[in-house]
Amino acid sequence: MLELNKIYCGDCLEVIKTFQDNSIDAIVTDLQVWIAWEHLVCADLIMKWYNAYLSDQWLPYDVVVDVWWKLYKIQVKTTTKYRKVPQRKTHTPAYLFWIKRCGKGWNKIYKDSDYDFMALVALDKKIVWYLPFNNVKWTMHINEQKLLSLTFEKLWN
Repeated sequence: MLELNKIYCGDCLEVIKTFQDNSIDAIVTDLQVWIAWEHLVCADLIMKWYNAYLSDQWLPYDVVVDVWWKLYKIQVKTTTKYRKVPQRKTHTPAYLFWIKRCGKGWNKIYKDSDYDFMALVALDKKIVWYLPFNNVKWTMHINEQKLLSLTFEKLWN
């Protein structure tokens, strides 16, 4: 049975066979590996009833979202799995995000005006969290419990 607001990953031709006829509005396939996470953020926002769009390449932000007739720029950052947090006596697993570094070789730095929000994506779980750009550090270690509180809706409360 098709679940509402769920992203299905797999071989399209195999997964589609499991759905009822006339139950699908759109299928996104053959994502380019280096921008697949941007599509995941767009899909996450659209499933929350926001209008979200991919930006053109070479802009300092990846996604634009329309919230109450105002456009906000979102920069997408990803990580593949938990990592050990340095300088800790015990193993403290957390996701590591390089927030302000960009460009080939990570030699450029984002300015505060480049975007409004961060979308943090854990590729191992295909989950997206959101964070305002103001007062972020260069590098952030965030555990999953903290990330669960970073929803897009909470940015407006």
